[in-house]
Amino acid sequence: MSDKTTDRKGTRQKRDSTPSFVCEFPLKTNKYIDKKLGIKFRCLRDLYNMTLAECFKRHNKLMNDPKYAEALALNKSIDTKKQANDIFRELDEKYLLKESHLHSYTKEAKALSYMKDHLDSVTVQVITSRAFEAFNDYRFKKRGKPRFKSMKKGLKSICGKQNVCVYFKNGKVIWKDLVIDVMYDKKDKNGVEAHALSKNIKYCRINSRFIKGKLKYYPQLVVAGTPLQRHPISNGTWGADLGPSTIAAVGDEKAFFVPFCDDLDSIDKELKKVQRKLSRSLRMNNLDNYEPNFYKKGRKKLGKVIKGKKGTKIWTKSNRYLKLENKQKELHRVQADKRKTSHNVLANELLESMGKYVNIEKNSYKAWQKGWFGKSISKNAPSSFVSTLKRKAESAGGKVDPIDTWSSKLSQYCHVCGKFTKKPLSQRTHTCCEVNIQRDLYSGLLAKHYDFNVKNVNVSQIFANWASLDTILKGAALTYNKRRVCSALAVSESNHSFRRVKRKKRRSHGKSNELLVSSLKPLKNGLAEEAS
Repeated sequence: MSDKTTDRKGTRQKRDSTPSFVCEFPLKTNKYIDKKLGIKFRCLRDLYNMTLAECFKRHNKLMNDPKYAEALALNKSIDTKKQANDIFRELDEKYLLKESHLHSYTKEAKALSYMKDHLDSVTVQVITSRAFEAFNDYRFKKRGKPRFKSMKKGLKSICGKQNVCVYFKNGKVIWKDLVIDVMYDKKDKNGVEAHALSKNIKYCRINSRFIKGKLKYYPQLVVAGTPLQRHPISNGTWGADLGPSTIAAVGDEKAFFVPFCDDLDSIDKELKKVQRKLSRSLRMNNLDNYEPNFYKKGRKKLGKVIKGKKGTKIWTKSNRYLKLENKQKELHRVQADKRKTSHNVLANELLESMGKYVNIEKNSYKAWQKGWFGKSISKNAPSSFVSTLKRKAESAGGKVDPIDTWSSKLSQYCHVCGKFTKKPLSQRTHTCCEVNIQRDLYSGLLAKHYDFNVKNVNVSQIFANWASLDTILKGAALTYNKRRVCSALAVSESNHSFRRVKRKKRRSHGKSNELLVSSLKPLKNGLAEEAS
């Protein structure tokens, strides 16, 4: 459940504004507990879908009322807006389209269905509020139309209300008839779990995740207060320029220019193999849903999927297909977990060494994804890294200030002459007015000295410290180039050794074939003599 309520106009008001953080533990489950949790989450999915369907049903009746059209006409003018709101409230009361009405509806539905044995009253209230908030956002054009939860995906989490319903007590998670043990880190070297358990617990949330083809459940404790600061963070200010595959950070005494998420291995090749296997398996088991194959210019072309309404075709999925589908999910999950770890490590390193006040350009990462950098954005997720950096900086009392790219144009600006010069993406060096520095590092320098009051770069500070800054930037660029050369040499050596092994295999195969032919020659000659 969220910490927010929604009024008639769709504006959200916070219930509790005190700081909080999340601590997660694994659950100690068995087959019986997994089965019971699966049933409970299925009940929650059915209840959510039922509430959402009832909201749409009542809203359709409300819109067909003649008074609704009258209220819409009155709502267009500022003078008659109050009358329109009064009519809207009357219609909400008439057609029972308020949260309290839906609570009474779901309470009766639960009492008359199989859910009464698995859900308690507070959990029903939580799910009803969640469904009504989703509908209200759509109703007042805050978000798009909410979707019904499918059997395949279902609900991912359930949160209690003020540590009741689903709650944590004496080291155990309790949900109606279930009492589940929690697995703790016995060593807890950094004291993270001890710090969380010593605070006041606001809510207990249970998350479900699909891991290695099975559903696993993890309780999350929403704890009042601030998380444990394991890493000492300095008070400096630094500027960052984040690209699809590199990050440049410039501080007072240091500068970093490193590959972004360099430790992440690409899953493209393995994923491509799995996807091809999935495609072949689906085609072989559902030949009626595809057009016949044909030949074009002497080459075989596979037929496309027959066009038709969604849901009219029956798709048969074999057990092998389902296993491959789980493998595909697992690849994406492992990659996401590794990426999250990489983001946390990099953010901690930057905040420790550079400071907790960050100036960064506000880029449109969606535009990058649609353009030339789709694969890099998919692999590295720079937007997620910015969110992580912001969360960690604010937790330490710092701030991440976004710089508007359209007005600042840091990649085009020169602090010496004050002119803006467009550069192609292939030009990776800023060369102007005898200033010759790597482009991303120079943008990070300008971001560090950006003045938000004037909305321009503070050039006087750059000129005052230019001698030391120039040395720092060139040193960072040199380190990056050395790293690139070393990685390129390592890749070339691995490729060369792989080719050498392949050649040896070919030679060994050739020698074995020669030995086989030489051993068969006497037998062949003997058979020829007998035949003569």
